[in-house]
This record gives sequence, C-alpha cells and structure tokens, in this order.
Amino acid sequence: MAESIVYDKSVVRELSRRRVFVFISVFLVLGGVGIIVEESDMFLHAIDDYAMVALAIIALLGFAVWRNRLSLADLRKQNNILTALFVVALIFKLYGTMAEMGDASDFGDEIPLLIAFVLTIANRFV
Repeated sequence: MAESIVYDKSVVRELSRRRVFVFISVFLVLGGVGIIVEESDMFLHAIDDYAMVALAIIALLGFAVWRNRLSLADLRKQNNILTALFVVALIFKLYGTMAEMGDASDFGDEIPLLIAFVLTIANRFV
C-alpha cells in the first residue's frame, strides 16, 4: 500500500507559490525569446528583455536544483530567492518601460509584463 504524504497548510501554500513562480518563469522564457527577436535592432531596447529571460532561466534552474527540498524552511527560502529574482526583473522592466516609451513598436510588451511581475511578486506575500 502506498503511503500518502500529508503536508501542513503552510507547506502547501509555499508549494503553490513556487508553482506560480515556475509557471511565470516558463512563460517569460518562451515569450521573451520572441520579444528579443523583435527588439534586437536596438540593444538598449532589448536589454530588459535579455535580463528578463536570463533571470527566468536562473529561476527555473533554481527550481530544478531545489525541487526535492520540501521542508517549510527550504520552501520559504526558495520563494524568497525567486521573489528577489523577480524584483530585479521588475527593475529591468521599469528601465525598459522608460527607454521604450517613445517607440510605439517596442513599447507593446512593457505594461502587460509589468503587471505580470507585480502580481507574481504579490503572490509571495498573499
């Protein structure tokens, strides 16, 4: 008979938060590559997207390394690290918003990604 693992509510909450970080990171990597291709004509307009993809890859690598650490302390540490990565990505995206504000063809992805970053960071505290 297989044993079922019973988790505390706080562990389940931290696992759910980690799942959101992973989902958004995969989305950022897949979507970011397309954005970089479109904005690669001007490096200063694409730097925020390069940083976004790099930080999302780091987040996914961190998840892959820590995927079996399921204690509450480990999960909180992982989520704090992922939150810090997303805060850095938000800072880069704020720079990108300011840099691309005058170029309508490059500005289209900034506001939705800013909202996604803010909501993902808020996910850590809700």
